[in-house]
Amino acid sequence: MSRMAEEDHAVIKHILTAYSNMRVFYDESRDWSSSKLEEHWPKMGKEKAHWQHIQERIIRNNKAYVDFVMQIPGFMQLDHDDKQDLCQLASFQAALILCGTEWYNKQQKKFQNFWNFTVSPENPMYLFKLHLLQAGEVINKLELSPVELSLTLALSCFSADLMFLKDPESVESVRRHIIYLLQQHIAEQGINPDERLAAIFNIMPMTRHISMWHKQLMKNMRVNMELGAVSKQVEGISI
Repeated sequence: MSRMAEEDHAVIKHILTAYSNMRVFYDESRDWSSSKLEEHWPKMGKEKAHWQHIQERIIRNNKAYVDFVMQIPGFMQLDHDDKQDLCQLASFQAALILCGTEWYNKQQKKFQNFWNFTVSPENPMYLFKLHLLQAGEVINKLELSPVELSLTLALSCFSADLMFLKDPESVESVRRHIIYLLQQHIAEQGINPDERLAAIFNIMPMTRHISMWHKQLMKNMRVNMELGAVSKQVEGISI
């Protein structure tokens, strides 16, 4: 495989910079909230502060995520509704991949700064939390490099198989370009790109399923603002 062209290196560097800017807003070790929350999720009727924390995180993460995907070459040229739908679907998926790579503790088998509340077995979120931790362990074992992570996050946004897309061909074109960049980068590191790409692709169905589960869970519990939060951020994307 030939070495990457200078313009490909420039695109990868651009996406990596966009990722670095996004990462700041996912870092829960920063003092985003003025109140200190209990680690254990409270009993029903006393969870107001915890739900408020989740709502604030959803808005903050989604704003950062939309800013990130807007920097991916080809995204701005997609159909407006497709851009909005792709962001809505992939926002939590991206958060899971990012936090599984950056903030999953192998020894404690839990996230450091992401969904690190202790949830009791009778809580409707308990089963979801177990699957979330299992996914975090699988993602962390990949040991994605910063470039691999930034391109994987970019790739997670472009699901051309979605039935409701108005222009799936254009989405697939962007997706193929990201795969090409990822493949070229991996090859330059002296790693078998077929094997490495297969390992990365392997986490996509799992993380996408959990992202859809998260959306439904939030809707059922009481936080039905993820859709609105993303929509407000995407409204101006066609400019």
